[in-house]
Amino acid sequence: MATKFMVKVEQLYADRNLSSCYDFVDQSCLVVLTHLSPMSKQRECPDECKERYGNSIEPYVNPEFVNDLKADPPTKAIKLQMMQEIAMQYGIMWNSKSLETKMYTPSVVQPPK
Repeated sequence: MATKFMVKVEQLYADRNLSSCYDFVDQSCLVVLTHLSPMSKQRECPDECKERYGNSIEPYVNPEFVNDLKADPPTKAIKLQMMQEIAMQYGIMWNSKSLETKMYTPSVVQPPK
């Protein structure tokens, strides 16, 4: 059962990161839209845009945006924190100690006989 929840938490984590990326793209589009008129009249990038994006956007891509796009799974600590937040949000009394112990205790694999 705990494994099923862990998979769901991993998916929620990925969905939140992707949503954050969409928000960033949306905000970036709004900035371009509001500065489109001055940008089209100038040969050089406006100072406001240079401060935010630099002369070439590629080397200055928001590191948080890049990190959110990575497919790295969340750490055990992040999974536990998210599960605790979900439990609190829905008013579920949940003690995570047994799951924490299970997650952080290396499983002993018996050698085949």
